[in-house]
Amino acid sequence: MNNTSIRLPMLAAVVFFSLSLQAATFESVQNGNWNSPSTWANNQVPAVNNSAPWPGNQIIILHRVSVGQNLDFTQQSGMTIESSGHLHVNGNFTIQAGNAGQFRFLSGSQLVARQFQAQSNNAFYSFAGRMELQRLTTSAATVSFSGELIAGELQVESGSSFTATGGGIQLSGRLRVSGGSSFILSGTNLTAQRFDRPDGNILVSGGTFSLSQSLTASGGGTIVFDGTQVNIGTSIVLSGSVGILVRGNTQLNASRVQLSGGSFIRGENAAGILTAPEIAVSEGAFIQCAQNNCYYGPNSLPPSSLNLATGAQSLPVSWESVSARASQTCVVVDWGVAAELNNDYFTVERSLDGSLWEAIASLTGRGTDLSYANYTFTDHTPGVGGTIYYRLRQTDFDGTSTVSRVVAVQIDATWSEQEWSVWPNPAIVSSTIKLQGPAVERVLLVLPSGQSQVLTVSDSSVPQEIQLPSLLPAGVYFLQISGAGQHQTLMLSTF
Repeated sequence: MNNTSIRLPMLAAVVFFSLSLQAATFESVQNGNWNSPSTWANNQVPAVNNSAPWPGNQIIILHRVSVGQNLDFTQQSGMTIESSGHLHVNGNFTIQAGNAGQFRFLSGSQLVARQFQAQSNNAFYSFAGRMELQRLTTSAATVSFSGELIAGELQVESGSSFTATGGGIQLSGRLRVSGGSSFILSGTNLTAQRFDRPDGNILVSGGTFSLSQSLTASGGGTIVFDGTQVNIGTSIVLSGSVGILVRGNTQLNASRVQLSGGSFIRGENAAGILTAPEIAVSEGAFIQCAQNNCYYGPNSLPPSSLNLATGAQSLPVSWESVSARASQTCVVVDWGVAAELNNDYFTVERSLDGSLWEAIASLTGRGTDLSYANYTFTDHTPGVGGTIYYRLRQTDFDGTSTVSRVVAVQIDATWSEQEWSVWPNPAIVSSTIKLQGPAVERVLLVLPSGQSQVLTVSDSSVPQEIQLPSLLPAGVYFLQISGAGQHQTLMLSTF
């Protein structure tokens, strides 16, 4: 046998081996099972779990695909779930260490799995769809997230970087950041049971950060809340030189704050409000304001609702303006607030003498919000002519309240002149009532809620007739009548 006859089989073997290493792309063509060849364009089941060859296969999910086993992506195997794609994994979805593939879950896509484990620092991760998991764990991975995560736990470990922009994270269990990892939220709404952070850096900008239980951190580093609504159900426990920096009018609420071992809470720039009924500070720990005019340690505890910019104790509502003005047959009450702190609701109160007050309306507050807001209430039944007084009462969630300044408005006496009369009164619901008096231009039916409805008035009949609404419940209402330059409010009962 000559050398040529030996080399030819060897060359063929090399060519065959090289071809076997070529990457393949698998694209779904219909809804179906992962292990069914008809689910895929090339009529071949993707080989990515456990033993994908180099450089790995690329999977594109365009349909609803289910798989009954674990998916283990090795080498450079990757996956894209398009906006129309839905992948249901009855097991774990794992990107093994060393994988340099791309994993892109586009907006509108959905992944359901038991666990998602990102274990490779070489892979590319971009998650903009919806993920439903028992647990998401990252290890030395850099993850970009902008979708919706519903999971039991989220663990960012071993030097990982998890950056979320917008979207939402809803955890029934804990959030844990460890191993010097970074966790960045920008405009994201996060809810979890608790937050455990032995070490690592946290930046939360905008959005909301809500824990039903505790925030516990140790091991150094900082947690930055910048313009965020932070609600901690039970306690904030910091130790080991961990710091919380409060910026951008953040609202930081907790039932209890416990600082020890050099830990701190410090306001910076616009800072925000720290509200905690119980605060404990041991040696080496402190609370400091942005303008350096307050410093609290073990022997000088701050008041609850502390403004971390100025050092002042924050009031529940910062009143900016209160006014009342007569407008046709009603009075419009306006008020503006610069900030609200644990504000449950406002009550509009009215008085004829400035001494005896009656509550005439209630408006829901914003809870805690450090931005400016305007409120308006229209009093459709101000009563007789003369001077009417108004004020606002603000009530906290704990039942305590504060009162605004009093404002007065002059009511035109013609409002109460008896130019019109209505009968029958009481009237039957859904019936027609008659109105005696000058020609009517408009009649408003004012409901107990303060809302009003324009009623139809006949033009030809004398007295004029008014049709009551067909679905009007029995009760007491007001008719606001205008015409011939006159205004009048009449009480109407229906049964």
